[in-house]
Amino acid sequence: MKVVLEGHSDVKRKTFPKMLVTFMVAALHCSALSTYAYAKQPDPGYDVVLLAGQSNMVGWGTGRDNPADAAVHPRVFQWHPNRGIIPARDPLVHQGPSNRIGMGITFGKAFAQSLPSNRKVLLVGAAWGGTSVISGLWKPGGKLFNGAVARANSAMAAAGPGARFAGILWHQGESDVINGGAPTYEASLNDIIWTFRSSITGASARTPFIAGEFARTWISSLNGTRLDAARTILDVFHTLPQRVPHTSWVSSAGLRSNATEAVHFSALSQRALGRRYAHALIDLTWCSITDAESTTKERGTTNDTADYGRVRGTIRAMR
Repeated sequence: MKVVLEGHSDVKRKTFPKMLVTFMVAALHCSALSTYAYAKQPDPGYDVVLLAGQSNMVGWGTGRDNPADAAVHPRVFQWHPNRGIIPARDPLVHQGPSNRIGMGITFGKAFAQSLPSNRKVLLVGAAWGGTSVISGLWKPGGKLFNGAVARANSAMAAAGPGARFAGILWHQGESDVINGGAPTYEASLNDIIWTFRSSITGASARTPFIAGEFARTWISSLNGTRLDAARTILDVFHTLPQRVPHTSWVSSAGLRSNATEAVHFSALSQRALGRRYAHALIDLTWCSITDAESTTKERGTTNDTADYGRVRGTIRAMR
């Protein structure tokens, strides 16, 4: 069975009003939910961001890439478990292996663009491909959860005075679709969010948490119980801002998969996804956005900046 996916609609079109309400709730409470705002020139330092989840957060993108997106940015760094703070470049260092393209670099560049010039971005990779929540690995106390917290805390210590823990990016759930984790995913994710917030140095109940949709090509390849499971977990993401304060989600509309791996976003789509996560984090943090566009567009994909511009325009009109 094929699923029609268009624009910002859910895999089930009838749920769009629910998603619109989610955006409205987030928008109406935006200024109250801001984590912090640089009302004056801040002290120099790092804004630290944790990247957690499975393979699409690690980065398994292949195919055509934009060299400008791959270039090292002077204010975007990553934390390395053996080398400390180093310039961020693909592949980012995570708990699990990767030698491909991920979303982290373009996220970091877009987020850095929104910061004062004396602030830098420090990415903390903690994802591992093929891992699930139902296995216990990502539940509080699990090996990968504990590893992510340890990495974030080490990065905060290495960043020194002036460091701020800016947020958590989450892309995960495909393995729970396959391994029966959908029925308990909502409760588990709520616990993961709150325990991250209480366990990471500098985090609080107001720390932004952002989840991301699965690759649309992969969703369209599913049927039966797996399709139902994917819908269940997507609904968990779409309703997250209604359940947990200071959370958001990003759409995968218009993004493409690798040619031979439907579950994994392509290189250019990973680049676009990173910018979408940055837009969401900026919106959660300051309720404003600075657009960052790639000069290279992948045939068949939407302009991610314009795509999100339409949604943000709708939100602002409601304020």
